[in-house]
Amino acid sequence: MDSTSALARRSFRCGFVSALATRGTASRKAPTCSMITPAVTSRDRAASARSGSAGKSAIYMAGSPKVPYKAPGQQDYQFIDVFERLARDRIIFVGQDIDDETANQIIATLLFLESEDDSSLVTMYFNSAGATTPAGFAVYD
Repeated sequence: MDSTSALARRSFRCGFVSALATRGTASRKAPTCSMITPAVTSRDRAASARSGSAGKSAIYMAGSPKVPYKAPGQQDYQFIDVFERLARDRIIFVGQDIDDETANQIIATLLFLESEDDSSLVTMYFNSAGATTPAGFAVYD
């Protein structure tokens, strides 16, 4: 196993975070997904040394990528989590196996988006090896 395969192993967790308040408006909860990156282990470093890339510098991304976002009514851009930006566009990305807790988080996010605007579509992307049967049917319903 080389260090690049260690970087490829990532899991995602969906939930809610406080959105930054715009001037003159109250803060609200916005759906988002955050990426959890594993630590590089000594086994990964040893594999990197065997492959001849031990002396080369590598770029490791801590957390999920940040993207520029201009909030309505503001002139300046701010950098926010890419999954939070997708959620603001009504796009949900699920990148882990769906168990009961994950299903509850997905359903809560869908209910929140429906309460904001029930006429707009929500796009969902799944990168999952599977789900428990009750949790999978709960999200499907």
